[in-house]
Amino acid sequence: MFRISFALALALTLIAGCREKEEPDACGMVEAAEVMVGAESGGRIESLRVAEGDRLQAGQEVGSIETTQLGLEREQIVAQQAAVSSRSNEVREQIDVLEVQREIARRAYDRTRRLFDQRAATAQQLDAAE
Repeated sequence: MFRISFALALALTLIAGCREKEEPDACGMVEAAEVMVGAESGGRIESLRVAEGDRLQAGQEVGSIETTQLGLEREQIVAQQAAVSSRSNEVREQIDVLEVQREIARRAYDRTRRLFDQRAATAQQLDAAE
């Protein structure tokens, strides 16, 4: 973060101006405005195109931050999304297989139940189908 202080620059200018003349030609108070400037993301500063005392517009870009780490993090997130998508497809396929197996088991149970009702299957066979 940068602290921009106009008071120091003005005080130095007044002191330098006072040395050239016997008496100062102005009197008064000096007020400084300090502005805190922050980056939208953290990282190592790659370039800085501003100097102390420069006047800036709101939203003006004054430098850049090295983006290698952000790029690596983005690639990692993309890879994780692809892995999750792949696992999601595998889960859907497993659900489909389980649905088919459930239908086969239901038909086997219905068949064994009918055979049991007709006394053509044992209670043990019905229990196993159930």
